[in-house]
Amino acid sequence: MACLERKSEAEQKELDRSLAYQCYLMCWNQSMAIPLWNLKDEFVESGNNLTWVEGVNILTKLLYDREKNEQEPAIYSFKQLRREMVAKNFRLSSFFDSIYNAALPEDKSSKYLDKIDKKLAIECYIICGNQNSNLTAFKKDISLFVDLIGVSTEAIDALSHAGITISQRHLDKEKTAITDNHPHKVASYLESKKSNALVLNVDDYHNIHTKRTPDTCSTSSAAHMTTLLLNGVDMIAIPQVMPNSISIHNPRLIDSELICTFLDNYYIERIAKTFNDQFYYEIPLDEKLENMTLHKYDDRIKERREELKMKDTILLDFFELSLKEMDQYIDALQHVYKIPSLTNYLTYCVIPVLAYWPVQIYWDFFNMEYQYVFSTSKALSKSPSPYRIFVLLELIRGAWKGIKPIVLDNIVPVGLDIYSTLFRSGDWNSYVEGVFRAWCIFLRFERHNYNKAPLAFLSNIFYWGQNNHPILNVLKDHLVKFTDYPVENMHSRIRRQASSCDTPQQLSKTAKIVDARKTISGFEDVFVDQKKSTYADKDHLALLTKKAEVFLLETFGNIYQRLGQSSVVKGRNEQITYKLASLDITVDKKQMPLGFSSMHLPTYDKCDHCYLLLCNGKGKSSMIIARGHGYHESCFSISLNIKCHYCKDILKLGIRNNVSSLLLRLSKLPGKNKSNLKEIIEADEDSPQNQKISDEDDILEVLRKDKQALPRVEQAYSVALERFLNINVVDF
Repeated sequence: MACLERKSEAEQKELDRSLAYQCYLMCWNQSMAIPLWNLKDEFVESGNNLTWVEGVNILTKLLYDREKNEQEPAIYSFKQLRREMVAKNFRLSSFFDSIYNAALPEDKSSKYLDKIDKKLAIECYIICGNQNSNLTAFKKDISLFVDLIGVSTEAIDALSHAGITISQRHLDKEKTAITDNHPHKVASYLESKKSNALVLNVDDYHNIHTKRTPDTCSTSSAAHMTTLLLNGVDMIAIPQVMPNSISIHNPRLIDSELICTFLDNYYIERIAKTFNDQFYYEIPLDEKLENMTLHKYDDRIKERREELKMKDTILLDFFELSLKEMDQYIDALQHVYKIPSLTNYLTYCVIPVLAYWPVQIYWDFFNMEYQYVFSTSKALSKSPSPYRIFVLLELIRGAWKGIKPIVLDNIVPVGLDIYSTLFRSGDWNSYVEGVFRAWCIFLRFERHNYNKAPLAFLSNIFYWGQNNHPILNVLKDHLVKFTDYPVENMHSRIRRQASSCDTPQQLSKTAKIVDARKTISGFEDVFVDQKKSTYADKDHLALLTKKAEVFLLETFGNIYQRLGQSSVVKGRNEQITYKLASLDITVDKKQMPLGFSSMHLPTYDKCDHCYLLLCNGKGKSSMIIARGHGYHESCFSISLNIKCHYCKDILKLGIRNNVSSLLLRLSKLPGKNKSNLKEIIEADEDSPQNQKISDEDDILEVLRKDKQALPRVEQAYSVALERFLNINVVDF
């Protein structure tokens, strides 16, 4: 059957080993197998029944034609394989019946239906692969998978002898062919997307977990790579110049007065309320659980498997370059212009470029939450991954919703307003307002670069809106495309499948193979177990949220007990700091609401407009706005027209000063000045994105087994609530 007489002695020896292995495999399936479906009705009783050898010969020829001539991938379902092959040659029906009857006794349950369906398909390919050694699609698929997960050369060659993979030598040739074909793949992608809008992700990849091997020239072998990833958008390409001759580029580059106009006419009224009060709406639990994976860059997560495949993306290049300075970013973009198809595209159209600048504030508060909720003494990382940040934000937001009706009767919360809907995809208005509010935070904290970049974004958005530029429709309708997710997902795949000792050249080759595997990973899609998101269990989320509620009640209880004990401290050069008794820390104006950065500091007990007492016992309603100033409602609504002029003045000054500074810095770029950009190694580089909170799995496993965990937390909540409500505080 396998044509031994036409094979060399070495080939006969290898085939002998492979056939012996297959005998064991088939017998093992006999002991583990179960019925897939009732084939008796499909059994063809005729004189055309094939012998086993004839069936193998016909099936081998059909599979070879399918692979080589039709360029179709391997089929990993015995049921689908049977259906397609019988459609081409009905005589194969009895052949597939014989495989089924040999492997699937009728006394088994149907529990492992899908499992045995996959196994029998593989067996058919292995048997036919012995007949025709050029039938290699399934072997290449398996070989690339086991190679990318780090299986040794010896193991791959051993599997090759068993007829499961190709040899390491042939695998190296296949990988080289994939890498060499990458430019053609990029060209084909660009040709198919030449009329579509495109989005470019530019990001750095640091192989910082590599083994350090000092030599005479270097003390580290860590690789610093740059990723260029293109994402197609299902809308018409974004033109540089519209038919009315209006350019996408603002003639003023960044227009501070335009931003100030929008501040005057729209945002100054809205920022009087917290972002949470302005935009809050109830999110269904299922949607909340799905959002928990928004910054989980592992494509194997079951809940978002289809979304995470990134079928609309293409890796333009992955090359050695560290993005530490502006000149290096420019060098990275020059790689884009070197691609002929993109050179033509960029003559008339534009490609928005996405970059990621992570920043963390209020670390102390979230470190306390992290340690309390997850019952650990280990401190939260100074640069937590976006996924970890989102988990903490979601828990604290859910907890705040639960205790808000209780706490608001006594305390006005500070800080939670800035962490609301920035992670919600697709809500354009809240997203733009979120960017403006984020800029206000960066202004308050005096975060260099961060207090400038959002202004460039806002200036462009307002300019495009005034001129009705089509890029605004692309942003509104496809906001989800304008995220760092695709490039972070690509980094997660590369990191998972690269060796710690890989050189930049090897990493580049691996990246291109990983990119190719996005669309040809049939074996991996079928056989690799899908991972369930850590927080997919509703009970876990409810339990952790309840613990966060206890944490907030205890925290606000401590604050409430110390009302009136905080003080203003004047230091050298009239520098003012604030002693927060509840937290036992001293902070400057950066950590306080925006009003404390204005020329007029909030006066606590008096209206910041008429300077009369806020609570004078005459029934005059008063309010503390989100930025810290206090007003009588009549003063704020009628006299000030719902606008805090102190905050407006500090924001306008910040807009004009930072835009002026940014324009000055941009004007010096041709002089090759070093930009002093802070080296930003993303959260996934020093804390891989597929890493969970330390000991998180262990904690959740304990919770799964502990039936009393929720009752204990409920009891702790009751105790904390009673303590909070019984606090005896002097009425101010």
